[in-house]
Amino acid sequence: MLKKLLKKILKPKQVIRVNDGSNNQEIHKLLMDVKLQNGRIWSQLLLQNKNIKSLHAAEFIVFSQLWDDGILQYLINSLEIDNKTFVEF
Repeated sequence: MLKKLLKKILKPKQVIRVNDGSNNQEIHKLLMDVKLQNGRIWSQLLLQNKNIKSLHAAEFIVFSQLWDDGILQYLINSLEIDNKTFVEF
């Protein structure tokens, strides 16, 4: 139930552009901070779930467009990888 509630609360929303003279840089930083915090929460939930039977169960979005963030996090934590640096092209 907690996972469903968090998913509903933390589901990424469409970014709203502010053109009223506000400091867009500060707004962008705040949005990035929120995204990173959401990613940390989802990563911790993923680590706690030991019953993942498919990649679909590991999906979540922070920066990706197609739920890749959760899948990559799951694979990095599940496989023995010496260098856990990931670069996307």
